[in-house]
Amino acid sequence: MNYQYPPQLARTQHYLVVVNGVPQTVISADSADICIFSGEGPFEVEVSLFVRREASRMRISPAHQLTYAADSWKLQCRIPRPVPGLMVAGDDMRPLFLFPCPPEPPQPNPEDPLVQFFRAGTIHEAGEITIPSGGSVYIEGGAVVRGCIRATEAENVSILGRGILDGRFAPWEKEEVYRQAMIFDRCRDIRVEGITSIHPRLMTTVIGGSSHAKVTGLHA
Repeated sequence: MNYQYPPQLARTQHYLVVVNGVPQTVISADSADICIFSGEGPFEVEVSLFVRREASRMRISPAHQLTYAADSWKLQCRIPRPVPGLMVAGDDMRPLFLFPCPPEPPQPNPEDPLVQFFRAGTIHEAGEITIPSGGSVYIEGGAVVRGCIRATEAENVSILGRGILDGRFAPWEKEEVYRQAMIFDRCRDIRVEGITSIHPRLMTTVIGGSSHAKVTGLHA
């Protein structure tokens, strides 16, 4: 699946990525470019450079159990199944991170008062999000949430989806304040799955004094 991001989100100036014949959206973060896509696999991936240069210098890692080749135009690889993440880079090239994800889990009901649902195609200026017991944050693939997430003394809490949590938001950009993107303080039964965290001001995830936490497929 190719996620549809908001038009004002910065795109790459370096790479064109095609997965199973479908051009993908490649977004630009501070120090690297990112491409997120999902499916059961396998994924036939082509990475081309916008500016003509010797693409044969590109390498993909980790390369274990991958088949790939690079020529003067592009790098081609076959990813048999979803994996935590891959990096394409070479010499002085800007890194590109590929995140082949499993399909999105069943979406919660957006009308549920315990669900904070962030829809695709929008940049949500959320600020600090608090999750109560039994609550969840769902960031749909293609959504960008600018903010941070907190849970304190809560049980059965989750952060799910295939969207992006962006730590670069006001007032953090104007303050000399360094905070974690996600923090669980004295919580129980925590689930974090599938989202991508960019521009954290400090650590991506902190779980303190908590138990029964499961974090899978978090990209940071």
